Amino acid sequence: MRNLLIIKHGALGDFISSFRSFTAIRQHFPNAEITLLTTRPFQRLAVASKWFNRVWVDERPKVGQVHQFFSLRARIIAANFDLVIDLQNTERTSLYYHMLISHQPLWSGMASGCAYPLSRRMQRKSHGIDREAAQLTQLGITPLEQPDLSWFNQAVGSKNYRVTAQTLLFAPGHAPAPAAKCWPAEYYVEAANTLIKYGWQIVFIGTKEDVQHNRRIRNLCTEVRDLTEEANLLELAVLGQQAGFALGNDNGVMRLLANCGCRSLILLAGGVAPAVRHVDTLQHEDIRLIEVEDVLKILGKPVTE
Repeated sequence: MRNLLIIKHGALGDFISSFRSFTAIRQHFPNAEITLLTTRPFQRLAVASKWFNRVWVDERPKVGQVHQFFSLRARIIAANFDLVIDLQNTERTSLYYHMLISHQPLWSGMASGCAYPLSRRMQRKSHGIDREAAQLTQLGITPLEQPDLSWFNQAVGSKNYRVTAQTLLFAPGHAPAPAAKCWPAEYYVEAANTLIKYGWQIVFIGTKEDVQHNRRIRNLCTEVRDLTEEANLLELAVLGQQAGFALGNDNGVMRLLANCGCRSLILLAGGVAPAVRHVDTLQHEDIRLIEVEDVLKILGKPVTE
């Protein structure tokens, strides 16, 4: 295989979880031309990585935008891919396979009739990491436990946010969700003020969607820093490699930190945590019933350098 297309859109947590698959595919096809079809929020991150030769942005046209569908179809056909690995596995990306008609390349995914279809057993796997591992195994690609993130520091450069092993990253952001899936703001405040007394340096992080939520919590804390509006995704990944610990809801930023090797405590209301050794979880159907005391027992005091 010399010319491959990988499809992966996101959300952020799902995109980050695919880092293992991206690494495994590149290692299996070291000399191949690999193109990623993704969405605009992840373009910069994908371009900075060493996994892809090209990154295409999928604007995900709506049903009535026929011209955009035909433009994407023509682009895929013109690229003459040997293999398409659909890691998104949605009705939309399956439609991309069917709209190619007589120009269909070898395809791995949930699209009916493709060369490497996902079995029902694969589709039932509870976590995307497990589904993708099964999908890669079907293709003869060995799944990996950890992605190669050696390119992060080079991509970010020399910016210094003064994050050390005594830094505890707070990522309380959350997608719009019922209150039962979000650890209360006042709990983050209590935890932060107590952990500062333990010796931790608290730094709030997140994406632009988290700015207002993080600010409300930060303003009730003492002696904390807020990098929510300053650090981009690449920089957050490096912060995760430098910090001593991270605490947050089950959000994309926490998934990013966990996949970068940061010791993490993820607060879950259902769902499945990343299956990595350095990630702890506290889980309850109603996340508001997770006590601050339970969090403090896990975090404890920072390791001194």
